[in-house]
Amino acid sequence: MSVGIHVTQDFPRVQDSIVVFCLCFGMIWMAGMQSFGLTGRHASMLVQVSLILIPVLYCKIRGWKIRHVFCLNPPRIPDLLAGTFLAAGLQLCFWIAGSTMLEYVSHARYASVSLASLAFDTNFLFSFLILVLAPAIGEEFLFRGFIASGFSSIGRKATVILGSLFFALIHLDIYRLLFVFIAGIVFGIVREKTQSLYVVMWMHFVHNSIPFVLLRTSSSFAEFVIGSETNKTLCFIGGLLLCAVGIIGFSAGSKTHDKGLRT
Repeated sequence: MSVGIHVTQDFPRVQDSIVVFCLCFGMIWMAGMQSFGLTGRHASMLVQVSLILIPVLYCKIRGWKIRHVFCLNPPRIPDLLAGTFLAAGLQLCFWIAGSTMLEYVSHARYASVSLASLAFDTNFLFSFLILVLAPAIGEEFLFRGFIASGFSSIGRKATVILGSLFFALIHLDIYRLLFVFIAGIVFGIVREKTQSLYVVMWMHFVHNSIPFVLLRTSSSFAEFVIGSETNKTLCFIGGLLLCAVGIIGFSAGSKTHDKGLRT
């Protein structure tokens, strides 16, 4: 009995995950409303910093081990390679499937700040940090890190589904809700399979980099892809093939890893 109490006290529980999520959501809401005279840039920076600091500080206050809670185990190279293919394939499929519904440039929003205005910001480093690098770290620290650990007591499937639902809701964007939820499911499964948050961070980074690069460089490729139904179909199939390569890579890498452990 004493062992069970010790485990729950040294690790986040469901209520801890909900508390931290609410704190982060509150910071996002204030940033979105641009409270306290925040500018768009300051609001974006506040959101990204909060997603990292709030769960980390919560762990520090409770005395939990950061590495254990956030599953900061060293990644394996085969998992990183498989994650690259899977993340790229997902982004390509989402882009084609949602090209009409999302209207990415003019409608998709992160809090109250237009993704397009940030993507085309004259400061390349700032836009790269806010749209690509910071979300790949902060959102994964929160959802596949702290929240996943807190929900782990209710089962893996429930952990992945609930974490993905919270992940979709925190983006505050009805146009991307379904796609973010699916991405969250994939990231959650990969986190459970690899037991390394670094792999999921890398996947999130690759996933965000693709639209960022396309928006920052030229719209000609985007116009070519959505210019005809044939091009859309071919690109969507290409995305599915990339996803298949990634899934096969994870499966093969997992079998090799398990075999190495047994020997």
